Amino acid sequence: CVPLSCICAVREALGLRQLLSRSTSSEERLRLSRQTKMRSVALRRLRARVRPTARHVHLPASSSRARCAEAEEARARCGEAAEEDRLRNERARAAAALREEQRSRVLAALASGPRLVVDLAPAYTALMSARHRRSLSQQLGRCWALNRRAPAPFAMHLASLRTCPAECLPAGGEHERWLVGRLDGEVSDHFGREGIVYLSPDAEEVLEAPLEAEKTYVIGGLVDGTVVKHASLRRAAALGVAAARIPLAEHAALGRSSQPVDRAGVLTLPAAVDVLLRVHAGASWSQAMRAALPPRFFLSAEEEAEARAKRQRAKEQSRRTT
Repeated sequence: CVPLSCICAVREALGLRQLLSRSTSSEERLRLSRQTKMRSVALRRLRARVRPTARHVHLPASSSRARCAEAEEARARCGEAAEEDRLRNERARAAAALREEQRSRVLAALASGPRLVVDLAPAYTALMSARHRRSLSQQLGRCWALNRRAPAPFAMHLASLRTCPAECLPAGGEHERWLVGRLDGEVSDHFGREGIVYLSPDAEEVLEAPLEAEKTYVIGGLVDGTVVKHASLRRAAALGVAAARIPLAEHAALGRSSQPVDRAGVLTLPAAVDVLLRVHAGASWSQAMRAALPPRFFLSAEEEAEARAKRQRAKEQSRRTT
């Protein structure tokens, strides 16, 4: 099918050529020649415009089916991409809502909750190697993450920051972005001594549950390869505050000895924080320890020996096969 505009342009061009052949005046012939050229150019443009829009192309049935299948696949891919975008947006909104909820809980705890202080005094940092100081910086990050995600967080503080070596703190000043109290001086300089309870595995008194909202519970910021006996107890005596221990011996059995865990049973900093957070949320000591501590804390000596022998047999079997 040829458009009507193209037919009209052809007729007009032919009429101009006939007039040009009958014309005798040179000026008339020049004018008609120009018009003829302009119409020819317009005609070529019309032809170029008409060719690509030609329809009525008969494709084989197999090609037609292939195109339909490709179109279906493209529509399916578009639908999958749209669904993925929707789910991604929903997850992003849920994560943002969760962060806001966690932030509001931490701010409420900072205003009125029980305080949990990590003591970073030189009495601890001087006992640690460079590797243990770097480990302390990582453990502080885990403590903050546990407190931020807890259903009942503490009002968390970092004490003795003025004298704390830089390698004991998270790299790049990350702790300055945490919702924690940052205390330059000693913990006893900021909170009353009568309300401070210093946690020490060597203390005689057992920490009672539930935790009291008006108390300030202090954990020593110490990471060491071998247990330094009485370090936190001496620190509590130096500050003139009460000391108590988490009742680990009463609720867990450590498989390294035939006796239940005694006062030498020491928890890592994040493990101690995790146990305290669970007790603060309403769990018993036993429930909190079962949820927060590794299974080895609850094995008897015989069970631990059997587990150790089983691991040894597995290693020997692995060596034989390789």
